[in-house]
Amino acid sequence: MFSDLKPADPLPLFRQIVERVRQHVARGALRAGDRLPTIRELAREARVNRNTAARAIQALEAENLVVTRVGRGTFIAPTADERSAELRRIDLQRAVDEVLRVAGEQGVSRKELLRMIDSRSNERHVKVALVRQPEEVS
Repeated sequence: MFSDLKPADPLPLFRQIVERVRQHVARGALRAGDRLPTIRELAREARVNRNTAARAIQALEAENLVVTRVGRGTFIAPTADERSAELRRIDLQRAVDEVLRVAGEQGVSRKELLRMIDSRSNERHVKVALVRQPEEVS
């Protein structure tokens, strides 16, 4: 889950770990009660030092996405399943923000961008994705 972090990415490594956990919770790949690797295991898997791994766990605790039980480990928080829809919307909003940023850099007008989105959403492979997950696009 953490083996492909990018040290050259402007996003700090601990934040990349946090984002990866958030994405897995949003997609349902991690659910309430699932155990995360220990800090030592996480550091080894992500190829980061233990301080970076610990900082990621602390950030996840601050977001109430995980709970740490001394001597037992770190687990996805009981409220994570309820937050997964919220996290999916946040991920989608970030994607929209990125599309808007790129469109602005390329001088694409709002009207042209909306036309492109409409055209793409009418393509078969996109329609199938939208039909399968209507709660994610509402």
